[in-house]
Amino acid sequence: MYTTIALTKNNVQKYIERQGYFIYNEIAYKNKSAVMGKIFHVMVAY
Repeated sequence: MYTTIALTKNNVQKYIERQGYFIYNEIAYKNKSAVMGKIFHVMVAY
């Protein structure tokens, strides 16, 4: 199963580890602000 999530770069790794997600592909930067938001395709680990 695939989904798209937006996370701040500082929280990406912790969120993925906690939720059991793996980064599948980084597709875009959400914005150009000081706190960069990134959009990821992630694969849900079952």
